[in-house]
Amino acid sequence: TLFKEWYENLQNQLTEHQTRLDSRQSDKAVERLQEELMGVTSRMNASVERRLAESSDLWNAKLKAQLQTSEKWDSNLQEALASASAKNQSVIARKVEELEQSLDDKVRQLNRSTESAVRELLI
Repeated sequence: TLFKEWYENLQNQLTEHQTRLDSRQSDKAVERLQEELMGVTSRMNASVERRLAESSDLWNAKLKAQLQTSEKWDSNLQEALASASAKNQSVIARKVEELEQSLDDKVRQLNRSTESAVRELLI
């Protein structure tokens, strides 16, 4: 019985040591997994940040190109308006000249008619 108690005690100690060893190994395994997880998380965060930066740069480039296109269209419209305005002014000036000439012609014709009528009255 003494041997049996000694054997059971030894077996309990062995089980206790085994449990501690298993616990330590589990703790180490958990630490390793946590380190791996932190590494993976860090790499994923870096990848996401890089992709976001690339995406942001891409959008900025697209917006800049659209702005330049819009500015070019605005410039073209301004030029077209200026050209149309100049053409309208020249057309208006030509019409004014034509009207002035026509008015001068009618005034001369009226003067001749008036002179002719006065002469007839005087005769």
